[in-house]
Amino acid sequence: MFNKFKKTISCVLVFGLIVTSGITFSACRDDEEKEDDKKTEVSTPQDATKKDLSDTDNKDIDNEGTSSDDTATKQLNSLCDELFKDAVSEDAITLNYVLADASVLGLDKYPEVMLSFDADDIFIDLEENDEYTKKLEQINYEALSQSQKITYDAIEYRLDCSYDSEGLEYYSEVLGPTQGFQAELPITLAEYKFYTATDIERYLTALPSIYDTFEEIIKFEQAKSEKGLFMSDEMVDKIVEQCNEFIKDKDNNYLITSFDEKINNYEGLTDSQKKDFCARNKEIVLNKIIPAYELLITSLNDLKGTGTNDGGLCNFEDGRKYYQLLVYSNVGDHVKVKTVKKALNNRIKNNINELSKLYLHNNDIFDEITKTKTAKTDPKAILEELREDMQADFPQIPEVNYTLKPVDKSLEDFLSPAMYYKPAVDDNTDNSIYINKSQIRDTSEFFATLAHEGFPGHMYEYNYEKTNDNSPLRQILVPTGVSEGWAKYVEYKSYSYIEDIPSDVAKAMALNSELSLCIEALADIGINYEYWTKEDLKEYLSNYFELDDETIDSVYLSAIESPTNVLCYTYGAIVYEELENNAKELKEDDFNELEFNRFLLDVGFAPFSVIKSCYDKYYY
Repeated sequence: MFNKFKKTISCVLVFGLIVTSGITFSACRDDEEKEDDKKTEVSTPQDATKKDLSDTDNKDIDNEGTSSDDTATKQLNSLCDELFKDAVSEDAITLNYVLADASVLGLDKYPEVMLSFDADDIFIDLEENDEYTKKLEQINYEALSQSQKITYDAIEYRLDCSYDSEGLEYYSEVLGPTQGFQAELPITLAEYKFYTATDIERYLTALPSIYDTFEEIIKFEQAKSEKGLFMSDEMVDKIVEQCNEFIKDKDNNYLITSFDEKINNYEGLTDSQKKDFCARNKEIVLNKIIPAYELLITSLNDLKGTGTNDGGLCNFEDGRKYYQLLVYSNVGDHVKVKTVKKALNNRIKNNINELSKLYLHNNDIFDEITKTKTAKTDPKAILEELREDMQADFPQIPEVNYTLKPVDKSLEDFLSPAMYYKPAVDDNTDNSIYINKSQIRDTSEFFATLAHEGFPGHMYEYNYEKTNDNSPLRQILVPTGVSEGWAKYVEYKSYSYIEDIPSDVAKAMALNSELSLCIEALADIGINYEYWTKEDLKEYLSNYFELDDETIDSVYLSAIESPTNVLCYTYGAIVYEELENNAKELKEDDFNELEFNRFLLDVGFAPFSVIKSCYDKYYY
């Protein structure tokens, strides 16, 4: 069912803001697209009657369906347990991130592989898929509770996407200068949790296997080269640049300094034990990890020139088919690319119209957007302000413990502006937010970034989900677009929480932010689905921005590195916004934002197709 390497990434659930090109809206011309396909707003039954929110407790969403049957419940729980164990027990990192106490799985042996990647594992195991599908179909769906049905649907959605990927395995890409395996690995390793001293031993035992992982990835890239699917020379150069930057100061490598800091702060170890652990880790980093990066650099340079495509996915034979699959699996909605494009164009036109109205009332509003600064600059203070200000719009959750950490200088130029690392499902203490200030341009953007990662974004959503009585498998199955869409949806709302900023300016900032990202998302479709060259991209963006060639190159390369990545943020936010707008129309003066957000959060982690279905049942 699960691609074992991609499974690791989804289990760890690193949520980060995308690295955008730095483009912001200044002036534009209407770029209306005339298409005949179906309108993309949330569809609603024409003969539906309004449902009064006061009649039903949102938190009691389980009681809106048929009461759960014991047999069906046991079958579903058994399948969830089997899938969960399969998903988290293959390698040390995944197991460590997902469970603080791995003994609950009854494992005979703790995995000694840090991260598992075998080129053979990218191929779909149809027999395994069929077995899971049969078990799913044996469950009496109608006998399940509402939340159990959502879990069932989430499993089914993931299985369908897995089937659809058959034959397209070599179109996937593991490496990338910003979001590739080798770029995110350092922080992933630094976030390995030492719950007990045994975890330190397990970490050091498994760490050398990273070299083997790199070797397997290189074999995969060599196979891609043989099939004419290898990356462009420009992408190779960017990845090599990132690798060189990370390993240039070997003795003070981040994986040495971060480990030393954790060990020296670890209570219960003697000085001799700390010294021994640190020495062992340094030896492994110098003799295994850094050589792995060096091997990758050499191997990529050897493959340089074998790439046949300097453009997007669509320039490969089945590239458009693969891009459509990514929309299904990553964005999390079973919609066609043209439907996503229509939604983006509608949102662009809407935001331009709204900004124009604001401009008519305040001719200085665009200057005020760029000049506005927040009163607070301390990230802890901003997060606490956000937690306080959001209470009128979002349900409260128990106290959340979190740590703010800076991105190491060796990673600043390549990683996202911020990243949230969630705690294990059986632990509430290790929420972490990494902040990359080198990628953040101003204080108001910093405020929005912390809202995206913290409150009411990823950290809040994840910790709310832990109050739901849902299978932890749902946290693994959630599509990126659902989680990132939520974070963007609430990020736009957060501008209204900034102190001392007029409401029209706050609204303009949110509209402007979304507008810029929607334009970039359309560029992603153009590059990866519609054969855009850099000249095509330049012509399109010139409708909205004045950009230099370096920025154009950055936008183009970013779309090629991570196809549909920007769609996960933009289209995901649009889905939530359209649901909210529709609910406002239905409820009129009775609309309650807090209750609407409670409804979304109580549905929990699920594909958008499932969320929309729950919305229809709840609001009609």
